[in-house]
Amino acid sequence: MSNGNIFVNASGGQGGAGVMYEVDDNGTIVWGPYNADTQKAFRYECDHPGIIALQPYMNSTLTTSCFNTSNIEQLKSIYNFDVYPNPSNDLFNLNLNVRQISDLNISIINSSGKIIYNKELKDFSGSLSKKIDLKSYPVGLYNIIILSNNSLPLVKRIAHIK
Repeated sequence: MSNGNIFVNASGGQGGAGVMYEVDDNGTIVWGPYNADTQKAFRYECDHPGIIALQPYMNSTLTTSCFNTSNIEQLKSIYNFDVYPNPSNDLFNLNLNVRQISDLNISIINSSGKIIYNKELKDFSGSLSKKIDLKSYPVGLYNIIILSNNSLPLVKRIAHIK
């Protein structure tokens, strides 16, 4: 969302009998199912960057079928992913360790859902250290999403400040 929060429409399917809510960067629900008078929404598929960015905040599959949370421990044993300092003025360090050969796609997405950086790595295993310079981009929240052919998406949120 334009305010840096994440909007969730966890639909029950074609009938749309699901819940909608807004989550801030601390994972706190700002508004949701108990405030039905203010709900307005668009529907996105599971592969939309905004939905993928929600994975770390989903602790149950009761409200969405997009994420299989039973694989999280396996995911942690294969991938180690860190971004620091966070928040930062312009420059971030991305460190990724992969213990299983994977095809990876690394994307940085702004709060409007626009991809501002994209890198593909084929048959990757080992360590990757990358400096990310957001100097030419506006301040705000950005999601770093790593998609793999072997696992659930990995997501970190970074705050670009001045």
